[in-house]
Amino acid sequence: MAPPPLTPAARNPPLAQRPRVPVNLSRPSGGERALTWEVPPELEPGYGIPLDAPAAGATASAAAAGGGAAAGLAGSLAGLHPLVVLHRLEFAAAAARHLRRLAEQLLRAEEVAGWRAWAPVVERLAVEAAGTVQPAAAAKHGEMDPRFYIKVKRIPDSGTPESSCVVRGVAARKNVAHRRMRSTIDDPQILLLAGALEYHRVTNKLSSFDTLLDQEREHLRVAVARLASAQPDVLLVERSVARAAQEELLSRGISLVQHIKPELLERIARCTGAKVGNQGLGLRVSGSGSRAQGLGLRV
Repeated sequence: MAPPPLTPAARNPPLAQRPRVPVNLSRPSGGERALTWEVPPELEPGYGIPLDAPAAGATASAAAAGGGAAAGLAGSLAGLHPLVVLHRLEFAAAAARHLRRLAEQLLRAEEVAGWRAWAPVVERLAVEAAGTVQPAAAAKHGEMDPRFYIKVKRIPDSGTPESSCVVRGVAARKNVAHRRMRSTIDDPQILLLAGALEYHRVTNKLSSFDTLLDQEREHLRVAVARLASAQPDVLLVERSVARAAQEELLSRGISLVQHIKPELLERIARCTGAKVGNQGLGLRVSGSGSRAQGLGLRV
């Protein structure tokens, strides 16, 4: 005699009544230190969402609730199980809602005028800026706080909140030393120099004024020639640069930016992979310059 057919409730009992799969979380004895667990059995054909349905309704609802974050995540879920897709989209939607409420709370606490218009802009900038920070590079540098790598610059009386954007590089308010120097360069070769580029006269020694000028011009000409051997497009100097050196750099087509703080030089060095040289200690131009591939100079 054939057994009676199972009812839907008997075919899919509640989760509380289903047998639990034993899980082994013990660490193996030996060099392997990762956690291990037994692979659970395959899901029943009638359990949950059908395998041939890509959870389109869940994708639409989660993307609508979570905004751009969930919508951007939906494009990277191809080929995953529908339950995994559903869970990730729900988590993304919840994280986006939390970020929106946090941005609104901070804007209201700072008494920002028009905070409702700024809230989606701050949310978009936060997600985009967080995507530019690489945890592996931050751990290698020794500073995991993202505020160390992300800076906020404000341009007063310019544009609207929607015109705010994330600049993948280093932003600073500087200008070239001479108006005839190039201020816009794509993929520049950058040379970083600590200290000053000047001629230090010897004290307690009598000499004519013309001799001092000739010695200064010759010293600066040799120094600029050493710097130019690295073929840089831009020279960034921590302190001041003598006028004769500026004219020599202009004649060689090298743009000069001076009076740069050491902290800014370090940020540029970290962004471009260059090293900060020192003219007084003997500059090795072969290891101080760097080609900023994919970047540009706008002064």
